[in-house]
Amino acid sequence: VYGRREYRRAYPNNQLAAHLIGYVDRDQRPVAGMEFHADFYLRGQNGWRLGERDGRNRELAQFRTREVPRADGYSVSLSIDSAVQDIVEQELALIAQRFQPRKATIIVSDPRTGFILGMGNYPSFNLNEFEKVAKEDKVAEEVAKKDKVAEEEKEPARTKNVAVADIYEPGSVFKIVAAAAALEEGLVNPGTKFNCALDKVEYQHRILKLPGEDHRFDQDELTVAEILSRSSNRGAARLGLELGAERLHRYASAFGFGHPLGFPVGGEVGGILRRPEHWNPIDITRIPMGHTVAATALQMHQAMSVIASGGVLFRPQITRQIRDAAGETVFGAYISTHLYT
Repeated sequence: VYGRREYRRAYPNNQLAAHLIGYVDRDQRPVAGMEFHADFYLRGQNGWRLGERDGRNRELAQFRTREVPRADGYSVSLSIDSAVQDIVEQELALIAQRFQPRKATIIVSDPRTGFILGMGNYPSFNLNEFEKVAKEDKVAEEVAKKDKVAEEEKEPARTKNVAVADIYEPGSVFKIVAAAAALEEGLVNPGTKFNCALDKVEYQHRILKLPGEDHRFDQDELTVAEILSRSSNRGAARLGLELGAERLHRYASAFGFGHPLGFPVGGEVGGILRRPEHWNPIDITRIPMGHTVAATALQMHQAMSVIASGGVLFRPQITRQIRDAAGETVFGAYISTHLYT
């Protein structure tokens, strides 16, 4: 009879913040999330010593020349609030039950700092059963390939952080970009009126067809404030025309679209925002309403945070503090703005 001591990583909260925490495999190799991103700090360092052995492979202590003790790993503190994260995941469960979406995401942050307080996705998985989930995802992928299923119809991988790894066409929430840009440039004020009944306008010696409206209005003219509050597609298009392609693109980029924001976990992608020279003539009227662009949920969330923060785009952050085994702080997060403000 003999025993063997074995260490393994356990996750007491099961699937809570699974896509952010990540996991290590059975060989203690980091695979995803903060487990992978912060592995250098979490893992610690093995000890070693330099010496000699005799013919029976016994160490000769008198010839030991150098010994380096092992070092414990550091503690990494995240900005995630477990209460907020639990609410996020309960809401996602209700959304999944009621609407049965293929995928969904909820993000909560402090717009004054950029710290993420909660980020959840559906579908999710139990960190203690990652092997089971990985096998299910692999089988689903093989079935999709065999049946030649379209990319958009494939079952989303449960381990993917769709908040930062998947893109979508944002639609009307993108209207804040054109409105904020036109206001910032002094081209309009909240009370400036536009005739939103027109279906065609002239732009750079060309007649452009304006998009249709998804809502009905009881008057033809809408102020800039009403264009936003009542979500007028034509009003947003008119704001885009006032800005012109170059300024519209510059402000969209400044809001964080078209490039990664620097979120450390989840395989963040940059989305799609083409340069103006690659636009079709009609794009100047469609981009202001969130069409012909693509963004991650986190990019759209951070763009909305610009409005909440008073005009500053903060980098999304998740690491608050890193402490060594003695409890001393070796890293403390600071508020970091994006390249554009």
